[in-house]
Amino acid sequence: MSPSKQTSIKEIHRRRVVHFLYAALTKRLNQDHYDAIFDQSVILRQRLFKSAGTPWEGESVSLRAELIRSISNWSANVQTTDIAPPVEYPEDVVRETFDLDMQQKEADVAMEQMRHALGVDVLGWVPNEGYEAARRLACDMKVQMLEAAETPDEVIAIRDHFPFDDFDERS
Repeated sequence: MSPSKQTSIKEIHRRRVVHFLYAALTKRLNQDHYDAIFDQSVILRQRLFKSAGTPWEGESVSLRAELIRSISNWSANVQTTDIAPPVEYPEDVVRETFDLDMQQKEADVAMEQMRHALGVDVLGWVPNEGYEAARRLACDMKVQMLEAAETPDEVIAIRDHFPFDDFDERS
């Protein structure tokens, strides 16, 4: 296993251990705080707040998914039965939204993994000393993705919209 892969796995493990220890010690030493931070309605509100406050990047699937989750747990969110949810979605829209949200999250994870492998930040920047290696690896990734593509549309999408292609910023 490469040193960068080992470092990545160690970091993921470290974060999980820190999260576990924080949760366990909080539950033991401060039960009220534990109940507050792991309350499902609080978690739903936090997700909704985060989705609503995130700068819009042309898609609203994650926000719609959080709205639907909030509506499905409406009584826990408003803590009364007198107020009806302000919006309703048909069942087919709910299913479609959750499917799209899952696909979006999978794509985000894949993009993050590719960025990490290339050493590229979220804005597409890579340190000068790692540029050539990142460029070669990105080219290899693209070739492998083109080989794995199952339909002509996938080939076109990868060929024309590969996120790590070099481009001229002046054009």
